[in-house]
Amino acid sequence: MLKRVAVVSIAPILPGAVHGGSQRILDGVLHGLAEAGADVRVVCSWRPENDGG
Repeated sequence: MLKRVAVVSIAPILPGAVHGGSQRILDGVLHGLAEAGADVRVVCSWRPENDGG
């Protein structure tokens, strides 16, 4: 059975943009859920400085 997980974060959880401790923990949890077969969707903030522009 497919499990669906939706996460909303005010901090960016984007590839290459995970900086703080709680972001790293959430990133690890989300990757673990995805590897276990869950359909993971993330809605988060974005800032230009997170992608170098």
